[in-house]
Amino acid sequence: MLERLNDAMEHIEAHLGERIEAADLARIAMTSEYHFRRMFSALA
Repeated sequence: MLERLNDAMEHIEAHLGERIEAADLARIAMTSEYHFRRMFSALA
């Protein structure tokens, strides 16, 4: 699971100047948007 979150973080870093949607990051992390938001908040 952490590897997939790292993939989402890499996407954020690669697209800092663009609008980034939580739904897109959840798709990259292969999880629901709800679970992605919870995991991201816990790690942030």
